[in-house]
Amino acid sequence: MTESKIPYLVDTSVVINQRILKLIQKGNLGEKPEILLSQIVIAEIENQANQKKESGIIALGTLLTLKKMEKDGTIILRTVGDRPTLEQINLNPSGELDARIRMEAKKNNAHLITSDHIQAEIAEVESIPTTFVMHKEKPDEEALPKFPHISEFFDPETLSVHLKEGISPLAKKGVPGRWRMENIGDEILTAHHLNALASKILGDAKEDPKSFIEIQDAAGATVVQLREYRIVITRPPFSNAVEITAVRPLIKLHLDDYELSEKLVERLKKAEGVLVSGSPGAGKSTFVAALAELYVNENKIVKTLEGVRDLQVPPQVTQYSPIKGAPGRTEDILLLVRPDYTLYDEVRTTKDFEVYTDMRLAGVGMVGVVHASSAIDAVQRFISRVEMGMLPSIIDTIVHIHDGHVEQILGLKLSVKVPQGIMDRELARPVVDAYNYETGEVEFEIYTFGDNVVVSPVSGGSRREHGAGGRKRRFDGPPPEGPRNGNEIYFHPNITKKNIILSTNGKFGQKMVSIYIGGKFTFNGVISNNGDLRIGMRSSIGKRIMKAIRNSEQIYGLIE
Repeated sequence: MTESKIPYLVDTSVVINQRILKLIQKGNLGEKPEILLSQIVIAEIENQANQKKESGIIALGTLLTLKKMEKDGTIILRTVGDRPTLEQINLNPSGELDARIRMEAKKNNAHLITSDHIQAEIAEVESIPTTFVMHKEKPDEEALPKFPHISEFFDPETLSVHLKEGISPLAKKGVPGRWRMENIGDEILTAHHLNALASKILGDAKEDPKSFIEIQDAAGATVVQLREYRIVITRPPFSNAVEITAVRPLIKLHLDDYELSEKLVERLKKAEGVLVSGSPGAGKSTFVAALAELYVNENKIVKTLEGVRDLQVPPQVTQYSPIKGAPGRTEDILLLVRPDYTLYDEVRTTKDFEVYTDMRLAGVGMVGVVHASSAIDAVQRFISRVEMGMLPSIIDTIVHIHDGHVEQILGLKLSVKVPQGIMDRELARPVVDAYNYETGEVEFEIYTFGDNVVVSPVSGGSRREHGAGGRKRRFDGPPPEGPRNGNEIYFHPNITKKNIILSTNGKFGQKMVSIYIGGKFTFNGVISNNGDLRIGMRSSIGKRIMKAIRNSEQIYGLIE
């Protein structure tokens, strides 16, 4: 470009990517060039900034820099044209606003500067002097406040960095389950600094083919996967202040590092419906990445489905994200690519559970990541969403991670039997057993009781006794031989088809007793000669006792 005094009209693209600033600073537009801003460009930027879009915030900063250059005498800045009408805005998808910008260039005999390929080519057809500037140039860092790259906040033991307006930078350091929070700087962060850093992060993500802008919400939330860094940027109204949180996987483990028995490793190789549970930061994603490596080494086709593609998986694994606004499309594509295993990070909403279930029933091996405090809690999240009898067909292995270690592995199997604690053999029903895969012992029984699905812990052999009427289950430990403190007795609740039987020592027969549940008086009754109290299952008291049994509340009596 020559140093002609012809005015330059900029369109929205070169304001957003800040290339206009570099052209001015390098003198490509001549000495003290005249820059024309169309009211249409200003309106577009204002609209995007009001919606808290990153592009609008970046472009607004560019406009402020241009205004400062005008005050410094570096450029002549002039606005031209009128704001767009509602009709023009509605027609914008067909190129109406771009056409209005070209008309302004013609009207003012201006040279158009754009980073939009189509805009540049149409302008050339219309014989408008035009300069096309590559869009993938980095934003002009000199126009931004000096600020470290996000990676400079991390050292080898940093798990995550927390930058918030009004406080100094913080970092979480250590290993999953054993970490500490440290100050990593004395400077109080301002919104100006954080917005500048956010702009740099977005610019880097757009330029890097291995980085992604996963979520960009108008309410003020942005999620970026910048190489290995998962970065969440929030602004008002979503948050009360500007905040940037960056998380980086600290370590990469192989399955051998978990020191699992050969039996468990073989189980994981063959399992096709896996849930990996644990609390946030427990190390679930690290374990899932190790599983992915195991499946790749077994010559399996592995894909991932992630809301934010941050799993550190081998290059043979393709990472997908859900297709927004197209229910069912993601599953259709996954079935077309025929994976042996799909890693689903994470299963949280009802739709996620439906996708996991549909894919599993279609024959695809599934590994789902679930936030849960125990392995059985992860199973319970499926109970309200699928039929109980289908659970073992959908889930066959549950791995619970705690502090970066495999704490428990459960398996599921379906049988027909009388659940523990129910005496009447006629009440046999389908029961899903959750068993410890290492020992083979059943730890929980899942079955229907009336209209409810009960998840009942199974007591060990020392706590189980058998009677003529069937198996009994002790809920409160062995009963005392006589009243404690003179008049306190405990019961074994036993369930028949129509009644709940509270059993105690026969020597209290024909005595009046006050029954307490969870420390609160509930009712009075007379103990039979056999030492039993019989309560109807459908009575209000019976329903209260059943609730106490499900919630493991203590049931005891006071002899009067």
